Amino acid sequence: MKQFILWISLLIVPNLAFCFGVDLHAHLFMEQGVNIIYNGGFFLPHIKAKKWNHAKRSQVNENLMKQTELSIVVVSLYAAPIIAGESVFNSILKQIKMAEIFVERNPNGVITHSSTDAQSAINQGKKILVFSIEGGDRNINTLEQLKILHSRGVRIITLLHLTGDKIGGPTLAGRMEALFSTPSSLFCYGRDSEWS
Repeated sequence: MKQFILWISLLIVPNLAFCFGVDLHAHLFMEQGVNIIYNGGFFLPHIKAKKWNHAKRSQVNENLMKQTELSIVVVSLYAAPIIAGESVFNSILKQIKMAEIFVERNPNGVITHSSTDAQSAINQGKKILVFSIEGGDRNINTLEQLKILHSRGVRIITLLHLTGDKIGGPTLAGRMEALFSTPSSLFCYGRDSEWS
């Protein structure tokens, strides 16, 4: 019975979120995060993905974002070392800049920095962008970087993404993908050796 309830929940909850105009995980600016292996771009006129599971091809662009009826979009910011073609932190900042350009060009969109901002924007019928960083273990190495990201609107940070350490680890599928993007032995910044 527990398994049945779990499966029903997994089917219903994402659909309810979509019905209420919420996307909890949108990679809008991946051309910056996985530059070398990505095909497409947010500001290009056409998307490149032909199917929903074409993860390394653009699935949304500026025109689709303007037309969507979603009211809240959690923008997942991710950058893979080496594949991003630059430092992970700089890649994240470029993705934030792309979102800022989108909002400048589309006054119906807003990057929210607080729940008060979000409620006000919802009341005005605007699209809300909330920034989420995947893999704080690779993206944030100093308090100064954290302050910069917070000032630019980042409000959600996952500690791990694809790589593992003593805090936790990815699924087997995540580990397989990590072999091609973020080998854990090279990119965990020695956090395990400092663990206490």
